[in-house]
Amino acid sequence: YFTPKPIIKKIIKKLDGDADALIEPGAGTGIIGYEWQLGNKNSKLYIGMENDPLLCLACSLCLNRTMSDMNWRVWYKNYLTIEPKKISEMIEIGENSGDLITRMISNPPYIRFQRTGKDENIRRKFNQQLGIELNGYAGVHAYFICKTYEAIQNIDTEWSKNDTALFLLPAEFKHTKYGAEII
Repeated sequence: YFTPKPIIKKIIKKLDGDADALIEPGAGTGIIGYEWQLGNKNSKLYIGMENDPLLCLACSLCLNRTMSDMNWRVWYKNYLTIEPKKISEMIEIGENSGDLITRMISNPPYIRFQRTGKDENIRRKFNQQLGIELNGYAGVHAYFICKTYEAIQNIDTEWSKNDTALFLLPAEFKHTKYGAEII
């Protein structure tokens, strides 16, 4: 499901508008980036990642409406397969990149990983790296959280206490074994 605008506006207000950079895995139509840009005129960087070609195009068109600058990018990529080093490189823009206050906001897909037809190596990799037993019945959103943890551990510019990662998740997530381990 796509995130309704009132929820996005509330999240952006809660996270305050001082952030310089927004990373959005599973960008969908780009409405989170769009609302963030409207509410944060000091933004320097947006990186949206979407692996559905139509949604990627929709995201690009949505962000184009904000008249965003050249540091606003939409990647036609599967977030789960992007190398952590590449995510770190995306954040580094110019000499003051280490000073960026970064927000990561995602409303990831709520489908079972097994239904995506994705590589089983992704599941094994997260199981080995994090010691969390994700199974094929786990939702893709659990994999997004694991991927974010992996990326934060590999970001060259320090992920500081001012930076925030926020995921919109179904309530039942916290009642699963893997959900309890991740949280």
